[in-house]
Amino acid sequence: MPLLRPDHLILNTSLRADTFVHFPRAMAASLGISDDAGELKAEIDVGLLQPTADGEAEVAAVVLLRRDGWNRLRVVPFRRSTALGHLLATTRQSLFGDEGVLFETLGRLLASVPVYALDPGSDQLALTDCLAKLTENGGSACA
Repeated sequence: MPLLRPDHLILNTSLRADTFVHFPRAMAASLGISDDAGELKAEIDVGLLQPTADGEAEVAAVVLLRRDGWNRLRVVPFRRSTALGHLLATTRQSLFGDEGVLFETLGRLLASVPVYALDPGSDQLALTDCLAKLTENGGSACA
């Protein structure tokens, strides 16, 4: 599995209000609550979370959120080329610098690990369990 240093990653994310209780550690790194078109979200500074001991983390899989309207959690293999397009579009907004280097870095990452699309459905506990299984199983799908 590839190793990534924190400076390779986007260092902010957000959590919907209905998930706050499930991620107390992330909520401790919240910079505040924003209103995204009527949906409350906690803005998380990932850099405030406890880093790994050596400053690197193994990447077991890339999991992209893709809401397709399923009631139950669903995880399916996802095309790497499509994932690269999605990641470039969102990462470009947060990172400055050489886009060619970004393209190469993301391309190498996606070529080295499984890539999945995840529709979380409505069961937050199933989502948490699934993400834990993906991490523990080195990227094996959980659903």
